[in-house]
Amino acid sequence: MSFADFSASFREDAHEAVQQKEYNYEATAVKYLLKRMGLSAKKYEIEERSESHTGDKKLTFAWFHAVYPRCPCRLEARRLQDVHKIGLYQANNVKLSGEETSDRFFKTPLFTEYEKILNDYQSEAEVVGMVFPCPEVVHFVLHNGSPKLDIPGSRLCKTSKGGTVFVWEPFQQFIRDHLLDEQKWME
Repeated sequence: MSFADFSASFREDAHEAVQQKEYNYEATAVKYLLKRMGLSAKKYEIEERSESHTGDKKLTFAWFHAVYPRCPCRLEARRLQDVHKIGLYQANNVKLSGEETSDRFFKTPLFTEYEKILNDYQSEAEVVGMVFPCPEVVHFVLHNGSPKLDIPGSRLCKTSKGGTVFVWEPFQQFIRDHLLDEQKWME
């Protein structure tokens, strides 16, 4: 085997490993959602639907939405690195320069990745969220749904220059505030 062949094979293996880690994280996040919604038994229905269409049992948000098309939000999961290193300083530091204000949060890898998801799904759902891991809380979500400020909880709300409010909060809280309120979509 030539070095070029070895190198190409290594890159393929590395890419597959990354993809598998992404899938594993997403499956964990979907299981968490199902458990919090009292729908743990639906895991098998989602996997069976995936298998009947693709030949693979996959537990992803895409297949969750295929089984629950009336869900009021669209979710995706991303296994982002070092999200916990975005401290409150970076997340909350707004710079003023004359008439201009700039918010570093909107330039973070977290928000950049979320923007891609938002662009993909904003025509399908009013609320679009990206679930991601964070130490000690397990899952967080960044979304464009209205913040439920009348309900106790921890959340960081950021307003873009265009006036859109983005909310960064624990996934458990998002489920409580946005999905358990209106359960008709589960029927």
